[in-house]
Amino acid sequence: FIQVSGDMAKPSRIIICEGWATGCTLAEDYPAALVLAAIDAGNLESVALSARQQWPLAELIIAGDDDRQTPGNPGASKSRNAAIVAGALLALPQWPEDSPVELSDFNDLKVWLAGGAA
Repeated sequence: FIQVSGDMAKPSRIIICEGWATGCTLAEDYPAALVLAAIDAGNLESVALSARQQWPLAELIIAGDDDRQTPGNPGASKSRNAAIVAGALLALPQWPEDSPVELSDFNDLKVWLAGGAA
């Protein structure tokens, strides 16, 4: 994983996401949180378990991608699994009805809501 922002000494809230851009978006929106980018959906579970072990009292949130156009939606399913095994909360983007289906993560949503192209 890559530490995007926050203090690793004694965090009270840890947000784990897949990618760097999503991590930067979450760090902007939650400046007091420790934000970790797992870099790949397949790493979410191991990063979440490591974070839970290292900081057992911290609020742990998995901010998953929503790969709506990919069969099996690996971003959402792997995020959900990581949240379950690590005893974490799960957050997935909530898409407005008019949002393009190719958007898949919190960064895409923020950019689109701001009027830019994701």
